[in-house]
Amino acid sequence: MTLQGSLDGISLSGYVEGWAYDTRAPLRPLPVCVIDSQRRVVARGLAGGYRKELAYEGHAAGWCGVRLKLSVNPLELAWKRMTLVEAGSRRRIVRHDCVPYLVSDPVRQDGIEGLIAEDPTVIGSLDQLRACDELFKAFIKARGAEAFVRAAYRYVLGRPADRGGRTSGIEHLRSGSLSPFGLIQTLGDSDEYRSNPRQLCAPVMAAFPFRVE
Repeated sequence: MTLQGSLDGISLSGYVEGWAYDTRAPLRPLPVCVIDSQRRVVARGLAGGYRKELAYEGHAAGWCGVRLKLSVNPLELAWKRMTLVEAGSRRRIVRHDCVPYLVSDPVRQDGIEGLIAEDPTVIGSLDQLRACDELFKAFIKARGAEAFVRAAYRYVLGRPADRGGRTSGIEHLRSGSLSPFGLIQTLGDSDEYRSNPRQLCAPVMAAFPFRVE
């Protein structure tokens, strides 16, 4: 089975929470629908938000979260049967006979920080890339260590790698003294990045520079 997912619960504020992805392309946002016991589509959208616990559990590097606005009153749905399907094909991902209420909604931040946290197109912190080392290793295998270093500098610092940084980065990667994520994290810890932080593209976006699909 290539589709995996879960429906975790329904919040009183009118959202259904869960996760979903296609194991053949885990970092490609998956269009999904939620269907209730009356065969109504009660929510639709993309599975592609970041959740740290999913990264720890090995699901799509954490980038497969679902938080969809319900089109009906949540009181109609809790503790009822609901099915999560792929939106286009309507292939079933998972069916739960009794979807519970969430005890509480996840804490949402106000202001710019909150908007970034809700935006699946950008990362909130470099730590959200920690589980992406397999993706980075695939990039290096396909294009080489130098190409990875060049892409990392462009991605994190927004500039070409200088000669010393490029040479040092390649040596660290080839010797194993830094993992690919470790190199990105090192650039993120630099005074240059800290003095001029940038919004960085999320792994689920086609523009993410380390994709090799």
